[in-house]
Amino acid sequence: KETTHQLAFRIPAYRKMAFSTPTPNSDCPICLEELSLSEEIFSLPCHRCNFNYCTSCVAGFVRSSHDDYQVASDGSRQVKIYIACPQCRSKYPMDISKVLLLRKVHALGINAFSAEGEPLDDQDLKATDLSNKRDFLSRKKKRQVELSYGLYLKVMEGKLDLVKMEEAQHTCQRVFQSLPES
Repeated sequence: KETTHQLAFRIPAYRKMAFSTPTPNSDCPICLEELSLSEEIFSLPCHRCNFNYCTSCVAGFVRSSHDDYQVASDGSRQVKIYIACPQCRSKYPMDISKVLLLRKVHALGINAFSAEGEPLDDQDLKATDLSNKRDFLSRKKKRQVELSYGLYLKVMEGKLDLVKMEEAQHTCQRVFQSLPES
């Protein structure tokens, strides 16, 4: 007779979540939404298992980690969530909010420009892209992105496709080059 654990492994989504590492054009193993290009390029820095998940799931973990406790569905208070890899439980070697920042600027670099590389007018942008564009209007934010990118390269050394990272850096730089000087 099979145990519950053995039965669970017969479900394809469970097997995928438990053992697979994301590949290009893969889905988030937590919410099963398709990962964006920015999420695939700037994967989370887990050195043990290379587990990666989408920005909205990461943001949920980050929000939960800021509280001293979390409220369960029955109203009881539960132990605070600490950010670690959901698959292998290892600590991340860098603050994952920096990875979120890189994903955000990279997505803006893709969405705020035409196929020819020309900046789109504000009225042609989606609301989220327009909001993100406003977030990146300061030199301080540009410096945060540069520092985060340098740290990400150092932490992920040897695990990255350098050609893709060079393209990603160009996409991110394009955002700041298109903004007015402040």
